[in-house]
Amino acid sequence: MWFNGLLILLVVFVILSGSISDKVFSQIQYQVNSVFIGILSNGDSIVQYDLRLKTNTSEITLPLVGGNINDILVRNYLSKYSAYTFNSVTNEIKINSQNESQIRITYQTPDLVNKQEREWSFLIDSAFPFTVKLPNDAVVTNLGEQSPSLIRKLGGQNLLSFDKGRISI
Repeated sequence: MWFNGLLILLVVFVILSGSISDKVFSQIQYQVNSVFIGILSNGDSIVQYDLRLKTNTSEITLPLVGGNINDILVRNYLSKYSAYTFNSVTNEIKINSQNESQIRITYQTPDLVNKQEREWSFLIDSAFPFTVKLPNDAVVTNLGEQSPSLIRKLGGQNLLSFDKGRISI
């Protein structure tokens, strides 16, 4: 008899945990298609997020990498600008997506690269996979603990793709 009670309790727990996880997954209003980071010759970085939004999404909130964030542009793929607010304390951007299906966020930050004379280091803790474009003729001397998933050359520039996580170059 106690076994039947335990079995019923287990079934109820499984059903409730499934409905809780469904609610959590249904609260995610976007999918990150790509994150691209271009390191400029002065050490600043241009960051670009491409997002696919869920149908009927009117507003999303997204954490941005970098500390000092400048020149934010939020557009759909027809280059129409979207309204947003940026919280510099939490580094989160809240976008009025106006039921768009895809959005591109672009901004500049000096905080991803530490410059010590001619030796620079790039450090990021990214929640999403990303690709970083190094400056022209940059020479990589240390890839840190997590190796890139893909390395490509574009002219004199290296493109390194990484899985999400803490990355240092």
